[in-house]
Amino acid sequence: MAVKVIVPNPNYSETFVGVEFKNGVGVFEDEKLGKEIAEAFGYKVEADEPKKAPAKKAPAKKKAE
Repeated sequence: MAVKVIVPNPNYSETFVGVEFKNGVGVFEDEKLGKEIAEAFGYKVEADEPKKAPAKKAPAKKKAE
């Protein structure tokens, strides 16, 4: 499972240890590495939940005439 590492500076947008950070957030596919980096620098860690696609609506039923 991937983890998000959130740095205190919301403007931080760089590549660090091969992970691209945008607006202070970097997503680590290697959960262990992400947690180690966060612990070493005092950063926040969150689980990276995959985004779900919005549910599709069923087509409207036609009224019988």
